[in-house]
This record gives sequence, structure tokens and C-alpha cells, in this order.
Amino acid sequence: MAERETILVVEDEKPLLTAVRRLLERASYTVLSAASVAEAIEVAANYPEPIDLLLSDYLLPSATGRQLAQVLRRSRPNLRVLFMSGYSGEDLPPETEDDVEAEYVQKPFAADQLLLHVNGVLHPRRRRSDAAG
Repeated sequence: MAERETILVVEDEKPLLTAVRRLLERASYTVLSAASVAEAIEVAANYPEPIDLLLSDYLLPSATGRQLAQVLRRSRPNLRVLFMSGYSGEDLPPETEDDVEAEYVQKPFAADQLLLHVNGVLHPRRRRSDAAG
């Protein structure tokens, strides 16, 4: 049996953090959660197993999700990234030159929409073959 994938969820709105965590746990993911950039860095530093996906709000109080992803990728270079934002991808601040490739899911989102995005980021080949077939 395949190991459960681990997702680090970072969201400063506690009710949304709780809802997303529960949704992902029901979908059989191992979920780590943090309500701030500092907490996310600490959680990741203290978690000995691989983290497969960073699911983060894009605009956090002390930094952007992109900045958080850059920090986490220093020790976890294979970390995949999915940002949640109330803004569309085009409305977000311009990206600086960095190595963070990421997808976006726009808030508010339906549970199945979020799960589809998460699965697509974690399994890009599967999504491409589904679209082709």
C-alpha cells in the first residue's frame, strides 16, 4: 500500500485552516498545519518525514506564501506548492525571479475543487493523462 502523502497547510484564518485540515484528513492525507510563517517553518523543521506539498495562503501577515516556499525549499527541494488566494493569479503581486513553481486555487473554493487541485499538483502526470483521455 502506498504511503500517505503529507501536506503542510498554512493559513492565518483559523476557521479556514481547520476546515482545510479536516477535508484533507478525510481524503487520507497526513496533514500538518500552521497559522503563521514562523509556525510553518518550525513545524517543517521539526517534522522528520518528507512533506509532499505546501498548501499556503498567498498573502500572510509577515510574508508571502512564495517567500515561505523559498525558505522551506532550502531544506526540502522537492516540495510541491499550491497557493490559496482570494485574488486571481493575475491580480497577485508580480513574481520575482525565483525557483518556486506553483499553482493557485482561488478562494472561496468548493471542497472537491480544492481536492482536485491538490491531486493535480501531487500527481501532474496523472492529471495530464486524464485530460488527454
